[in-house]
Amino acid sequence: MDRSFSGDERHSAFLNVKGEHFADISAVTGFDFAEDGRALVLDDWDFDGDVDVWVTARTAPRLRLLKNNVEKGGESVFLNLQGNGTTTNRDAVGARCELWLEGEEYPLTRTVRAGDSFLSQSSAWLHFGLGSQSQITRLVVHWPAGKEEEFVGVQPGKRFVLNQGRKNAKEWTPPPSFSSLLGKVSPELELPAETDLARVVLPSRIPLPMIHSSDGKPLDESDLKGPLVVNLWASWCKPCLTELEEWSEHAEQFRAVGLRVIAANTDEVANHGTTVAAKKVLDEIDFPYLSMGVDRATIQRLDYFQRSFLDRWLPLPVPSSFLVDREGRVAVIYKGAVSAEALMRDLALLDADRETVRKAATPFTGRWADGPPSIGVTRFVGQLLDHKQLDDAKRFISRYLVSERKDPSARVSAMVSALRYSALFSNLSHDYEAAIVALEEALAIVPQDAELQGLLAEAQAQLTNQKKQSPLANLLLKVESEPKNGQAHLDLANAYRDLNDYPNAIAGYKNALRNDPKLLVAAGRLAWILATHPSAEIQDSKSALALSDRLMKVTGGKDPSILDLRGIALAANGDFASAVESARAAIDVLEGDTAYKRAIALRLNLYEEGKPYLEGVVK
Repeated sequence: MDRSFSGDERHSAFLNVKGEHFADISAVTGFDFAEDGRALVLDDWDFDGDVDVWVTARTAPRLRLLKNNVEKGGESVFLNLQGNGTTTNRDAVGARCELWLEGEEYPLTRTVRAGDSFLSQSSAWLHFGLGSQSQITRLVVHWPAGKEEEFVGVQPGKRFVLNQGRKNAKEWTPPPSFSSLLGKVSPELELPAETDLARVVLPSRIPLPMIHSSDGKPLDESDLKGPLVVNLWASWCKPCLTELEEWSEHAEQFRAVGLRVIAANTDEVANHGTTVAAKKVLDEIDFPYLSMGVDRATIQRLDYFQRSFLDRWLPLPVPSSFLVDREGRVAVIYKGAVSAEALMRDLALLDADRETVRKAATPFTGRWADGPPSIGVTRFVGQLLDHKQLDDAKRFISRYLVSERKDPSARVSAMVSALRYSALFSNLSHDYEAAIVALEEALAIVPQDAELQGLLAEAQAQLTNQKKQSPLANLLLKVESEPKNGQAHLDLANAYRDLNDYPNAIAGYKNALRNDPKLLVAAGRLAWILATHPSAEIQDSKSALALSDRLMKVTGGKDPSILDLRGIALAANGDFASAVESARAAIDVLEGDTAYKRAIALRLNLYEEGKPYLEGVVK
C-alpha cells in the first residue's frame, strides 16, 4: 500500500478579505503546487523586510523556498522578545506584543508561539507590516506572568531585540556570515516527466535479502557477492525480454568488468506460466547468465526491501533490478528496464567513497549540513516484523552484522541498532548467551547507554535462571516421554534435590524405586533426606530406617556408606547406642584419613551426645 495520505491535492493559499470571507489566491501567489505537502515555515530568509515561506513535502521536491518578491507597500519592523528566565522563559513563549501606529484605533498584535504549524515552527521574530503609516507611537509587551512593560526606541524598517526588564529596545543586524546562506538556495528544480522507470542510488547500503529458488532452496551467500545484478522478470513481460536480450548482447563487456547477472523468474508465483516457458524464452535469446525461478517469499522480501528506502510504497514491478557490491550490499535499485550502458556506468559507484555516492543519490545540487546518512536495518527489519517474518528478520540481522564489521566506515547508530535487534531476537529464542554477547558489543560502542545496560542486566539474570532450570526442563520431558524409566525418575529427583526442592525430590526417588526396585542409589538418597531434613513436614525417620535396613540386607552390612546411613536413621529414631555402633563399624571399614571418614566421626560425636544428625543445622 502506498503511504501517501493526501496525494493529488494541490496546495492552496487563501486571503482573508477584511474578516468577511476568504479568497483563493493559490495560483497568483505561486503556492499552487501538486506535490504532497506537509510543513510550512514563515521567515524573512533574505532580510529584505518581508516574510518568505519554506514548504516541505513527502514527494519531490522535498523542500521549497518561496521568496517574497511582492512590491512593498510600506515599511515593516521585526521584534525578538527575550524573557528574563525566571518569571518568563528565555524564549518568551506566550508573550504578546502590541504595536500602536499613529492615527490607528487598534494596535497590531503578535504572540510568541512554540509550534505554529504542522510539523514545523516558524521564526521567533515577530513581523509587523506597517503599511503606508509607519509612525510608531507606542510598543507594549504583555509577559506570560501578567506583567506589562513598555519599550522605547523601536523604528520602522529595522530589527530590534526586546529584553525583559530593559525599557530600551536594542537594534539587531544580521552578521556577515548570514549572507553566505542567501546564495545557497538552488533555483527552481526542474523535475523530469513522470514515468514508470526509476533509478534509486542508495546513500548507504545494507545486504541484499536472501534469494530462494522456486523450490525454497537458498542461494549460497557467496553467490550474492558482486559486482552483481539480480533481475526480477517474467516471460509475459515485453520490457523484461527486451532488457535481457540487450544484456545478452553485452555479455563480453559484462565479463570484462566482472559483472554477473542472476535472472530471477517470477512466472510460477504470478501464475502466468512455468519455468519451462521461461527457459524457452531465454534459450531463444541465447541468454548467457544464471537463471532461476524464485519463490513468493523472495519476491516479498525484495518488495519489503525497496519499501524500506522509499517513502512511497508502490509495488515492486517487473522488471526490477538490484545492483550489488562486492560485500553483497545493494547499491542501486532499478524499477523498470535498465540499459546495459546504465549498468556499466553505475559500476563505478560500487567502489566510490561515501561522499561521491551521496552526490549520485541526490538529484539536485546544494550544500549538506551533515555527513552522509546511514540507513541501517531498522526500517527493513521493521517491514519484516510488520509482516510477521521473524525468521527472515533474524537471519538478515546476522548477515548485516557480518557485513558491517567489515566496513571501516560503519556508522555507530546503525551498528548499535542491529546489535539491539540481535539481542532482542536471541532473547525471544531464549538464547541469552548470544543476547549478552550482542549487548556487550553494543555497550563497547556506546558504554553510557542506560537502556542497553538494563537489557544486559536482564539477559544475565535470565541466563542464570535458565542454567538452573534448563536441565530440569529436559529431565521433565524425558520422564514424560518414558514414564516407566526408573533411571529417568532418578535423574529428575537428583535435579530437584540440587535445587533444594525436597518434596519433588522425594516423589522422584519413590517413582524411581516403583519403576525399578533395584536402584539402590534412589533408596539411599531417599533415606538420607527422610532422616536428615530439619523440617518435620519432610522428615520421616521410620521410613528412613526401613530403607536403611533393606539396604543393609542387600549389601551384606559391609558397605561403609550404608553403615553410615543406618547410623543416621537410628539416631533420627532416638536409638543413639545402635547409631554409635553403626557409625564405628563404618569408620572401621574405611582405610586412611579421608574427608568422608572425618565426617562420620563428627556424626559419631553427636550420637554419643544423644543428638541426631540433621542437614543444614549447625552442630
